[in-house]
Amino acid sequence: MSDSRSGRFGSYVGNPFVAGAAGLSMGILFAWFSMVWPLTKQLEARENSLEQWSRINREEQEAISKIKTLSTTELRRWVATIDEQNVRYAQLQQEIHRQELALAEPAFGYLTVAVVAVLGTAGFLAWISRDVNADAARTLENASSVLPSMRKALQPQTQPTLLEGTGDGDIRGNMPG
Repeated sequence: MSDSRSGRFGSYVGNPFVAGAAGLSMGILFAWFSMVWPLTKQLEARENSLEQWSRINREEQEAISKIKTLSTTELRRWVATIDEQNVRYAQLQQEIHRQELALAEPAFGYLTVAVVAVLGTAGFLAWISRDVNADAARTLENASSVLPSMRKALQPQTQPTLLEGTGDGDIRGNMPG
């Protein structure tokens, strides 16, 4: 007796544990690429934003500590420098705000991939259904061409109505005589 699964990989193909491990692996990969990887990118961008904020705060604290030790002329120069820094600070705030708005928006690329996957799966299922229906119609047509009795059985039979009669001269279908 020769088992059809007795090839080199045959004992692994029908094994439910191998199928479960393969399914688990595919699920982990799907979860990684659909959730973990995009969130990692988003967290890296937020980390960069926080590093910029901490650098700005450090500069501000250094400036405050210098104020305590300045003379009047130095204070005037420092005020002019602070004005320039405030302009730069406002520009950085606008840039960081724009980055955070971009992070808060939904990722249209990922949404597009998900929609394409769903539509592709639906199209594939419709194509399979159409192909199966066409195969069934061909099988029925082939069977009816081979078996004439099947062709007669498949053709619709018409029953005479009450008004048509049986053709023997009586409308009610009674035999004459």
